Amino acid sequence: METKEYGSDYFIDLNASNSTLLADLGLTATKVKGTDVVASIDSQNSDFSPTATVTAKGNIITVTDIDGFTMKLETQDITIGYSETYKLALQAITNTGLGEDIAKAALDAAMQAFAKGQSYSVALMAANSIIGPNATGAINILLNGGNSKAIKAAEIADVDSSTASAVATKIYDGIKDGKSDAVIINDVLNSTPGVAENQVKAALLAFRMEISNPMQVKVLQINVLDAGPLDLQIGANEGQFMEIRIPNLSPQALGIDKINLSTADGAQKAITTADEAINMISSVRSKLGAYQNRLEHTVANLDVAAENMTASLSRIQDADMAKEMSEYTQKNVISQAGMAMLAQANQRPQQILQLLQG
Repeated sequence: METKEYGSDYFIDLNASNSTLLADLGLTATKVKGTDVVASIDSQNSDFSPTATVTAKGNIITVTDIDGFTMKLETQDITIGYSETYKLALQAITNTGLGEDIAKAALDAAMQAFAKGQSYSVALMAANSIIGPNATGAINILLNGGNSKAIKAAEIADVDSSTASAVATKIYDGIKDGKSDAVIINDVLNSTPGVAENQVKAALLAFRMEISNPMQVKVLQINVLDAGPLDLQIGANEGQFMEIRIPNLSPQALGIDKINLSTADGAQKAITTADEAINMISSVRSKLGAYQNRLEHTVANLDVAAENMTASLSRIQDADMAKEMSEYTQKNVISQAGMAMLAQANQRPQQILQLLQG
């Protein structure tokens, strides 16, 4: 029996009106509750502040930090058990006629060597020291399994499939030669353009975990449902920006993708879930209206500022015709007066000569 719902709010209740029916089927009445995902923040090695908080409900993790920052993450379930790679390697040894205990001891010796960053030859020697020359195929299975995990990890980190294979091959060669993680990462970055360092680290981590840990290793895929605000620069100066917060309103983010209406208890929970989803949508709609009003007000203010700036520029660059005509008239009058005085001055000698002739 399996439930598709996550968290402590959900459970599987196995019972029957006839108690002998369960006994005849070899079952007992039981009620098993789910558990919420467990998450924490490494405040020393992350960009979150020391006051950041983490809450979990079902498989949804909510991280809240200063300045109203909120991030929602959806996690996937992980099944614990021996990895398929380990099982195949174990079978390869037991097929030679050796017992499972000694086969596990040989694989553990090889895995410990890989965990210490030692080379393929050292890991093979460690396994062969326990079971003789029968470990080569098993160790190769471990490496090939790690290679496939590295490819999957790289693809999840948004690396192209062809490039992911090249990244995994380079990691495979580095692990086989016993190179350190730093050297392997540097080799991959130099030989594979366009691949980011964090993508290489994810692939390398998946590889090392697969070849050094007998337990099942899954690359955990996290879907970000809400990752904080969008900042819009709405002014010409520093600090004149506006925060826009539009949460993800997909069925997953609202928690309505897995509503169970087959039972009365499930229907009651569905009502609460639907009410919460409606309230969330109404809240977001009101915020969007407020954002629109604020942006329209900002646009109007910017239009007024642009008009005032244009007027100021016109005053600085364009001529004031009234002032220029006044100055022109003043200078024209002075010029004409000067011409009249010069003409009178030129007539004075003529008048004196006329007096002398008389």
